[in-house]
Amino acid sequence: MNQKRVRFLKDFDWKPSAMVTVAYRAGETKLVDAACAEAAIARDAAEAVAFPVPDISAVKKARRKSDV
Repeated sequence: MNQKRVRFLKDFDWKPSAMVTVAYRAGETKLVDAACAEAAIARDAAEAVAFPVPDISAVKKARRKSDV
């Protein structure tokens, strides 16, 4: 499943199928299906949010110290 992280700027209802509606509120940041993200962005109801890249250098240093 292809997913994207978005921040909703306006309330947005996503209908993945005829009998299902998922409501997102303005201000929420969610990981959603790519089709949902693209539809919300196209309607100016959301903006893409980059995933934070963790800084693992501190973890690597700690591991090196514990290996001694």
